[in-house]
Amino acid sequence: MVKRVLILAALFAFGNPALATTIAYDGKTVAFDSQRTCGHYKTWTNAKVTRIRGALVGCAGDVAEIMKFKAWYANPLLPFPGTKEIEVLVVEPNGKVYTYGDNPTKIEISAPCAIGSGGSIALGAIVAGKTAKEAVEIAATQDIYTGGTIWVETP
Repeated sequence: MVKRVLILAALFAFGNPALATTIAYDGKTVAFDSQRTCGHYKTWTNAKVTRIRGALVGCAGDVAEIMKFKAWYANPLLPFPGTKEIEVLVVEPNGKVYTYGDNPTKIEISAPCAIGSGGSIALGAIVAGKTAKEAVEIAATQDIYTGGTIWVETP
């Protein structure tokens, strides 16, 4: 029981490694890291945020589930895959921000916002006055699942 409590405490304190990334939106730009963690290995990607139907769609979590969600977002006639293994952040060209739960109804949220294992750190940095890019850079110093090149996109 003590071991389970310690593991849960570590997940809340240091982020969920299953959501290994940091994606942040400060109301002007979306920033995200390029590190992809697979077990004990790191690889690099710039595909964590994709422009689909004009919106910036960012996801953290299981890559297979992310691919299913992005396919659905590109073609809403497909069955909704759900978001149990991922976190989703969608920024539309007008700057409105949404996330999704277990059904295809989008949930409007407000900026600033951040997702992923370093999301809490990044959100704190934005609230303290940093840009989305600076916030992800700060998250990368504390979250072992965030790193590499920091990419920036404008809605």
